Amino acid sequence: MTKSVKQFVFRELQMIIYAAIKHRGRRFVLLCSASWYIMCCSTWMLAADQTQNEIQEIKKIEKQLEDGLLPKPPLWTLIHMAAEKEKAEALEVYCSGTQNDIEHWDLVAIIQKGGGLAKYRKRISRLLESRDATVRGFAAVWLADLGGRSYAKNILTLLESENLPDAGGCNKNWDRGHAAVALGILGSREHAKVLARFLHHEDRHLRAGAASGLAWLQANDYEREIASLLQDDDERVVCSTIVALAELGAKQYSDEIGRLVKTIRPDIPETAMMALVTLDAKEQAPHIASLLKDQFKEGGQAAKTLALLGAKKYAPDIADLLNAREPLTRADALVAIGILRANHYTSQVGKCLQDKEDFVRHAAAWSIVMMEAQPNKKEAIKIVKAAQKEHVSPMGSREQGIPRDRLKQLNKRFEELLKTN
Repeated sequence: MTKSVKQFVFRELQMIIYAAIKHRGRRFVLLCSASWYIMCCSTWMLAADQTQNEIQEIKKIEKQLEDGLLPKPPLWTLIHMAAEKEKAEALEVYCSGTQNDIEHWDLVAIIQKGGGLAKYRKRISRLLESRDATVRGFAAVWLADLGGRSYAKNILTLLESENLPDAGGCNKNWDRGHAAVALGILGSREHAKVLARFLHHEDRHLRAGAASGLAWLQANDYEREIASLLQDDDERVVCSTIVALAELGAKQYSDEIGRLVKTIRPDIPETAMMALVTLDAKEQAPHIASLLKDQFKEGGQAAKTLALLGAKKYAPDIADLLNAREPLTRADALVAIGILRANHYTSQVGKCLQDKEDFVRHAAAWSIVMMEAQPNKKEAIKIVKAAQKEHVSPMGSREQGIPRDRLKQLNKRFEELLKTN
């Protein structure tokens, strides 16, 4: 029972006792007792309803995190980059434990144990004042995930604050960049102009954070300013910009993004290819296909991207990657053939069921199920079920580089096909 409910019950009890003493009548005392009983039952039911509603709200947050509709808080960065003392304090608030407790934590249980969602949010909000920049940035994003709109002003203050301490000593302004993202997650459209000011800030964290925050706000009015960062010197800023334009549905920048798939700068080609899938930019297939020759790095991602864009004309080139020396590339090619349902290559895919790498075998089995290919079907299903039993991805852990909405569609189709066999 919440404190406010307890106070209400206590006041009502005082009034009933006073009335009973004043009137003294037995009938009145019995009536008061009955009223008291009914009131107690109603109060407890009200408290139970409030608790149940809160549990549903927490489970909704968990589902949105699982489906990628909310970004997961940067836990890896917190664990590896924050100063030890500040990290321990943050983890105690986050999961009521230490790093070892994270894997088995239960968000509903932790929040209820701490007195409810409002109190949990308040404890997280105090981390915005940590001496460690990594902790502050982590808190901003997690608070936004939790729907803490009442703390938007606190997050804005963090974004606009300069020369804050950093006990970790290696993440200056990382917190401010994540505060920009957090304002976007909260849907604080009134702060769009503020975020736009940071698009050309001298610090890379703030430029990247501003682009991401505006994308979360679906602030299409700032597409041109965001797109100017495609030429930024920092890889992280360029990647954030590519993702932002994709989330905004800014297909007019597909050509610029398409040209970036050929860059040698780390992470940009894969990010660009994912964005082109999100934008359904089929006309960029030739740019992507040029990467199929790279069997050790980008070839596998190019194969999956072309498949997701439905570029069947490149199926022969993708099939050539089944013989690549790099096993990750072989696995990606198998996934691509399964997406395209290129049954002409069933025999080659079947041979990959004997690959020395387990994740390649898993990808081959996944592909055979997706193609509904009869040869090797029984063996493929056997491999799939063994992988599921061990909680291993049937796709051979090659989900990387597939946009979440398309991945969800593929997983749904795969499960439907599996049930029919």
